[in-house]
Amino acid sequence: MEKKLISLFVWFTLAAVALAAPIDDFSTGGSLAPAPGVDMAELTAARAAYAKGRLEECEAQLKMAKSKSPGLPPVDLMLCRLHFSHKRTAAGKALLEKVAAEHTEHPEVYLLSGNVALSESRLTDAYVHFEKALGVGGTVKIGAPDSWSQEQKDALLREGLSGLTTISERRKDWFKAQLALKELVKLSPGDAKVRDRLGAALFMLGREDEALEQF
Repeated sequence: MEKKLISLFVWFTLAAVALAAPIDDFSTGGSLAPAPGVDMAELTAARAAYAKGRLEECEAQLKMAKSKSPGLPPVDLMLCRLHFSHKRTAAGKALLEKVAAEHTEHPEVYLLSGNVALSESRLTDAYVHFEKALGVGGTVKIGAPDSWSQEQKDALLREGLSGLTTISERRKDWFKAQLALKELVKLSPGDAKVRDRLGAALFMLGREDEALEQF
């Protein structure tokens, strides 16, 4: 009976994470987490201007935010996220190509590209982009710049690992899924959803005792 209940719990856990999370505007991404004390009122104003279709005002606010907080991503990259979060996919993709050509060394270019590919179920493309953003796999490694704060590096790692996890879960590659999830647990040991996903992956690998520890 207990095993049946666990199996049911695992099924619901995996069903809940089967779909890619929507691309938001500013809350995800390595350097998008505001540093302590940084006034982000300009980002709020940029969101409002974009929602009203005032793109020039939106860009002006993004530029002002960037001037106050140089650690933010390039202005066009932030505008990309606004396009995608408002379902303007064609505009977002067009601008992302421009950003990728101009900022080839910025990890969030590949992080966003990975999220876009994941949202379209292009799993191989997404995996390559996430690995590149994290500085692992392939011949060209990007990763977080040394100048980033630990908070920024952890945010990049958290989002990249989350993307790799989702891909592995969709592919039913439970071994790779549990490897990524174990790293996510180290970053967020109190995150119950991450532990549930790790437990589900371990259960699918037949490691029931380890799964129960996570649940």
